[in-house]
Amino acid sequence: MTAIDILSIDHDMPWRPWAVFYFLLIGASVGAALLAVYARWTKSGEGRGALMAATALAVAAPLPLLADLHQPARFLHFYLSFATDSVMWWGSWLLPLYIGSVVALAVVSALRLRTRLETLLYAAVGLFGIGILGYTAGEMTIVAARPLWHTVAFPVVLTLTALIAGAGATLLFDVVRGEPGRGETGLGCRVVAAGSALGLVVMGLWMLTDPAM
Repeated sequence: MTAIDILSIDHDMPWRPWAVFYFLLIGASVGAALLAVYARWTKSGEGRGALMAATALAVAAPLPLLADLHQPARFLHFYLSFATDSVMWWGSWLLPLYIGSVVALAVVSALRLRTRLETLLYAAVGLFGIGILGYTAGEMTIVAARPLWHTVAFPVVLTLTALIAGAGATLLFDVVRGEPGRGETGLGCRVVAAGSALGLVVMGLWMLTDPAM
């Protein structure tokens, strides 16, 4: 006769790979979108590539998020409740607003409609993009998924990597569009360099001051 022992260990729910993939895509999209907003504000030449990168990443971001929910219709529960004390509830509203504004801005920009609508959409993209970063950081601070991630420094590192990934995606789109020169010496490279340097400083301070490291 064979006996099978089943051991159960109580622990906090960990982040699944799909959720982490969503954080990567939406963070990179917001990073590229903020780059496009800054390029528009300063009349820089990298705005179109940044907007293309932000749009492509924003459209793809909900797919791993729905996969993490396991049942695609489960996201409807966020809209059927009024849980203002939930960070995820705020995120469920910010995400479609951000994606919708980015896609609308991409369409208006592609049609070259230099109107007040385009200016308002740039403002909306910047506002909702910052909101996405804020809600993601808030979600990290309340969910004790992994001790290494559930720290004060992790949201800062996550934001920096989002900006770096967005700038990197912008550089890639510049190359695809046949304009690598502007990307190599422009705003995208400066963001990658500055973000990487600042990220190393934050990581160093994190390792020196956090016992979890």
